[in-house]
Amino acid sequence: MMKKASDRVPHVHDLADAAYDSGTVVASSVMEGNVPVIDSNRRKADEAPKMTAAERKAYKDRGNDERFFAHLIDAHGGRHVRVREPRKVWQHLMYGVLVIAVEQTMRSLMLC
Repeated sequence: MMKKASDRVPHVHDLADAAYDSGTVVASSVMEGNVPVIDSNRRKADEAPKMTAAERKAYKDRGNDERFFAHLIDAHGGRHVRVREPRKVWQHLMYGVLVIAVEQTMRSLMLC
């Protein structure tokens, strides 16, 4: 999955939860030229490497990203895209992103 993502989109960090805490996954991420930000698995017997402050912040922000994509998929058509051409799929998803941006703006204006 990391290799496919690296081929399609340039990125710096590979964010993953504790289920992906293995030497093979970390080595694959490093070979792709990315920084693996993977939570340590508490059930592993050996000592897990500590995250740097920047990696901890990126891992903490991962939850926001997951909530955004879940909202896009569940409420704004991400699950039911009826077109096949990549450019049209991107367009349909960007409409959902636009709606989420407007929702967030309206929510922040109402809180002020």
